[in-house]
Amino acid sequence: MGTGIFIVSLDCEGKWGMTREGDPGHAHLTDAGLAEAYRTLLSTFARYDIPATFAFVMALALDRDAFAAIAPTYPGLEFYIADMKAGRSEGWHLPRTFGEVRADGRHEIASHGFIHRPLDDGAYIDADLAAAQHAAAGLGLHPTTLVYPRNLVGHVDRLAQHGFIGYREQRQRPAGVAGRLAGIAAEFDIRPKAQPIKAKTNGVVPIPCGHFVNWRFGARRRVPISVTSARLRNLVKDAARTGRVAHLWLHPHNIATAPDTAVALEAALAQARSDADRGRLRILTQEQYCREVAASG
Repeated sequence: MGTGIFIVSLDCEGKWGMTREGDPGHAHLTDAGLAEAYRTLLSTFARYDIPATFAFVMALALDRDAFAAIAPTYPGLEFYIADMKAGRSEGWHLPRTFGEVRADGRHEIASHGFIHRPLDDGAYIDADLAAAQHAAAGLGLHPTTLVYPRNLVGHVDRLAQHGFIGYREQRQRPAGVAGRLAGIAAEFDIRPKAQPIKAKTNGVVPIPCGHFVNWRFGARRRVPISVTSARLRNLVKDAARTGRVAHLWLHPHNIATAPDTAVALEAALAQARSDADRGRLRILTQEQYCREVAASG
């Protein structure tokens, strides 16, 4: 039995992830609120010396002028254009915050697509990934792992040609209301299991889909912090015990709209650091994980 693995990934979207009718929390995503959420995350990761994977919607990392130069007529911008015309520019572009993440030096910058449009559409994926990688190149970056927008995985065989070596797998649960209810019910399972390592396929490494850090917003506020904290600590312990993978993920805007969400995350980080210091766990970014899996054959 090998040493367990711990990964944290963040879906960095801002308002790009809130472009469906009825998406919760849209009005709360201000530049200042989001910037403070990222700083909270960065300081928390620094406190436990934990590298994370920040998967950016690349449009969020650009300023408004740089984005306009790349995507003046890009499809799927209806919500964005409406907000710009109405003077609601908050939450769409955070180049300074992106710079703070990058300057920290310990974290991976991954891709979450160009504008958070789902990539399970075969007619669209190549154009989006090309635009995302072009935007990243303009920032002096070349992301190597992908978090699919809305966790809708598809056309994995096309990722390698865009320079990706791995992607986060999709959670398997029912669609619609049934899926949301199942997700909340799962938050009361305080003995979750770590996930196995899978071999490279289609030229890329599938990264275990992991466990969502409960966002204490709306109906999810009914899940006590103590329950979520115990759930995440036990997940980390299971990875250390079994040699499997504990992968946690969340959105920085979850912290902006429900700050106490960070309490449960910190409980997991403390457990991970403790197990890592005892040699029972290795803390990796998505990229580091993929390179290890690929090298192992």
